[in-house]
Amino acid sequence: MTAHHDARGQLRILFVTADRFPPFRPAAKALFAEELPRRGHVIDWLVQAESPNVPAGEQPFAGGTAFVAPLNAGRSRWQRMLRFLQSYVLACRMFTLLRARRYSVLQVKDLYVGGLLAIAAAKLRGVPLFYWLAFPHSEG
Repeated sequence: MTAHHDARGQLRILFVTADRFPPFRPAAKALFAEELPRRGHVIDWLVQAESPNVPAGEQPFAGGTAFVAPLNAGRSRWQRMLRFLQSYVLACRMFTLLRARRYSVLQVKDLYVGGLLAIAAAKLRGVPLFYWLAFPHSEG
């Protein structure tokens, strides 16, 4: 499977990450919000808001689009379970986006269940998948 480039050799990447929006982690921010867009590549983000104050929905970001899901910041057992379910629903949106837009690459960062869903979504749509485990969770 090879990545699809547009006529100018630019990539359109769907970046699905456990990071929050707006991005603050240096590696993801530098690569996907600054350097790749500066080189003409289009990055769409599928991500949860950093806080309940960050507006949810589809919004322009760094030359692409951020699909921002609201954040449930509650600490009760029920709210934590709801947050997990919201994360799962957000990851399922990959299927819709991959069908609606022509992506060159699906990039998934630090999502476990989302990574499994990404494998299925990428196989169904014939899009190359790259998985990035940036944080050694087992050591954290």
